[in-house]
Amino acid sequence: MMPFDVSTLPTSITEAEQPAPPSSRSRIWQFHDEYVLGTSLDVVVNAPSAVIAATAADTIAKEIERLNNVFNHRDSGSELSVLNRTRKARVSPAMFAVVHASEQWRKISRGAFDARIGTLLQLWSSLAAPSTDVIANALATLQSADVRLDARSLHVELPFGVTLSLDAIAKGYIVDAAINAARRGVPLIEGLAVSIGGDLRCWGVGPNAGGWRVGIPDATHVATNAPLGDTLVLRNAAIATSGRGPRDRVGNTLRSTTISPLTGEAVRGIISASVVASHAMDADAIATACMVLPVDASLALIEQLQGVAARITDAQGQVHHSSQWPTLQLAATTPDEHISPKARKSATNASWPTDWVLSIDYTAPPRQSKRSADFRSPYMAMWVTDENNKPVRTVLMVGRELDWQRDNFVWFGMNRARSKELVKLRSLPTSVSGRYSMYWAGMDDDGKPVPLGKYTVHLETRQERGKHNYRSVTVELGRDGFREDLPKLEGSGGVELFYGHPSERFKY
Repeated sequence: MMPFDVSTLPTSITEAEQPAPPSSRSRIWQFHDEYVLGTSLDVVVNAPSAVIAATAADTIAKEIERLNNVFNHRDSGSELSVLNRTRKARVSPAMFAVVHASEQWRKISRGAFDARIGTLLQLWSSLAAPSTDVIANALATLQSADVRLDARSLHVELPFGVTLSLDAIAKGYIVDAAINAARRGVPLIEGLAVSIGGDLRCWGVGPNAGGWRVGIPDATHVATNAPLGDTLVLRNAAIATSGRGPRDRVGNTLRSTTISPLTGEAVRGIISASVVASHAMDADAIATACMVLPVDASLALIEQLQGVAARITDAQGQVHHSSQWPTLQLAATTPDEHISPKARKSATNASWPTDWVLSIDYTAPPRQSKRSADFRSPYMAMWVTDENNKPVRTVLMVGRELDWQRDNFVWFGMNRARSKELVKLRSLPTSVSGRYSMYWAGMDDDGKPVPLGKYTVHLETRQERGKHNYRSVTVELGRDGFREDLPKLEGSGGVELFYGHPSERFKY
């Protein structure tokens, strides 16, 4: 088969990709928000001033809100919901582009990516798995259910039994559209990165030697702050990661949210797939297909696609790369994040019970009101200190712009020296809105083990134009496990602590 160039897809958003010329007057500005498309939004802008950067973030937020009204399946009034009910409609250009691309990727991937499986996903939405007969009937319905598309009239017709689920491609399309909206509306920006739930695209001049440094967490750790298994520097490119993550929790078990359109079952052989492509929409679809296919078939598909690279982690934790992936990798620079998985295992804290961790789940408060321009979710710092109140480990920082870090003045006073090291982008599986699942395995900020004993977990939040909250809890980390919930505070959210072996908390 001849290589397939994804940039030739007529549904991809294509614009000139030349980076803007660098300017010594520019600096990096970061914005963060929760409850965006069911997950979180991060925007990083390289701009000459705060006003220009904020204008770009405002433009991005408005474009995301506009397209949310098109693709939000949770909203009964969205264009997608109406199409799924009426079965036939003249749709917007955005909707037609995504449905068209979905059908193309279904054919290219030989069914491994399939947006027609909405009904099948609904069967898996409850705690109990559907029966094999129910799954077989749903798959049989899809075998001859082709979506009808008319490019001239922009009409889409859905056959019987087909419900569109566009989450695995529309989010990437929205990232692409947000990038282009900011470039059109704010021409003075010199670089831009937009990440929605881990689907990320960057353009222009970045903060890392002109590019954008992106970390890929180790997929064997189901945590927001999982150690990085790989690091890339991207230039005018996109990356999407599909796989196991915090949102896969169903009751007290972990079950993949990726359902194979080939078998009708939750995928088990692959736990993570990261794909780099020119556009986030394409990376999004390919990453989903790589979760479904066996590793060899996924790598064969990637080699047929020009300008695409992939990193796949199987259920045994083995990492597989396509031939183009090594050209993207960044050499290891800090022991904390870039330490190899083998080295990490050999450097585990021998004084702690084997493989035990302190798990920390933080749930941000819900939005107080709907808005498109303001980023008012809390900027949060979570860190650990020892009995002498000496900082040991920063577990998570949400809102990494230096000015926001200063607003969390308790954390900043203790951790001022390390504040600049925390600025980074991550490509990770889609998380649940406002929910962060972190862990601490007894290592300090330099990757050195610390002994068992008493430690204090600190949580500090600062709401833009809102309240400042600080609270802490002292815990005894020894040979006995425990669970503890911290009471919720207005404007700050809730915290759940668990100390023990992860298998006692989640079962996959």
